[in-house]
Amino acid sequence: MSEVIDLKKLSQYNTQGRGVTTLYMRSPRSMDRYERRSKSLSKLLKEHPEELAAFRANDEKLTTYFEENPYTSGGLFIICSAELDVLVPLSFDLPEDRLPSEDGLWFDTTAYIRPVAEMQDEFEQHVVIVATNHSASVQLVTVGKHEEVEAILGEIKNSVKKGGWSQQRYARRRVKQLSDYASEIGEAIERLERRTSFARIFLLGSKEIIQELEEKLPRRLRNKVEGVKAVPSKQSAVQLEEIAAELFKLAEASQEQDIWEEIRAEAMQQGRALLGAMDVHVALQQGRVHTLLLQRDSRLDGTRCKVCGHVSLGVRELCMMCGESDPLTIDMVNEFVELAAKAGTQIEFSDPHEELTEVEGVAALLRY
Repeated sequence: MSEVIDLKKLSQYNTQGRGVTTLYMRSPRSMDRYERRSKSLSKLLKEHPEELAAFRANDEKLTTYFEENPYTSGGLFIICSAELDVLVPLSFDLPEDRLPSEDGLWFDTTAYIRPVAEMQDEFEQHVVIVATNHSASVQLVTVGKHEEVEAILGEIKNSVKKGGWSQQRYARRRVKQLSDYASEIGEAIERLERRTSFARIFLLGSKEIIQELEEKLPRRLRNKVEGVKAVPSKQSAVQLEEIAAELFKLAEASQEQDIWEEIRAEAMQQGRALLGAMDVHVALQQGRVHTLLLQRDSRLDGTRCKVCGHVSLGVRELCMMCGESDPLTIDMVNEFVELAAKAGTQIEFSDPHEELTEVEGVAALLRY
């Protein structure tokens, strides 16, 4: 079963010194890599006995977890800290090739939530409606997995053999049936909306039913419809999911481009936008960022002081705030994701393109 990702909650786990282990694996085949990485980290921490003790305590908790919960399929993300007495596992029932590509084991003062932030963006919760003349399926898609939450019987007939007045009466009755059927589907979507949040709706199926449904939906739900496709009634469930996934991918790419164009336009006028890691970092710290745009392949190093916790861009020998030596090297993209998650900021990952690459793969729309 795939699980809902709560980035804000995941961003709260932190310790004064290194004390948080994060593990991400795309499949059980990654277990060997995890074990090798664990041994390597133990060797690297030999000169830091307190950190080594914390890492080993976390490793024991992970070992116990895998003994009690054998890892047999799908992706797995775990935050573990003996100091905080937490072990938070998230499983993702998806093929390996649909998951973020970077397996890893990280040991730091905070959780490494970048992989699940990318996953949340890639598989944002949405609704798919598959409506034929015979029936409709209302599906909630969470982290790429379809769950049917309601099924509605349609039984809309295509034709009638009788002519004359019978034909006219049938046509009027059929129009009413279509209207009632579309209303039922719309009511099911509204019930789902009261249960959970979703930003997008995709409509598949009979052209006339989809058209009727779009007309019946309340405006707030109609505005969430981002993909419509007429499909033959004999499509298999797998084929329908593939079509829905392609519509979602197109909508996501369009949104990324729209966000970049808005950022670009604002930046040209020195408006509510910032480009580049340094300015965006400051704005994130101030809670001013409305939407954070990150390039998927961005790699930015930074340092975090083990004493005062100050974070700065670039690898440094001394803390810029207190002068303490040997600060921790960190992934600044993860730092940006963590700050954004804590503030409830929208996080979007974009495929590489030249203009975004030129500003270090980091840009933002501001609240003010």
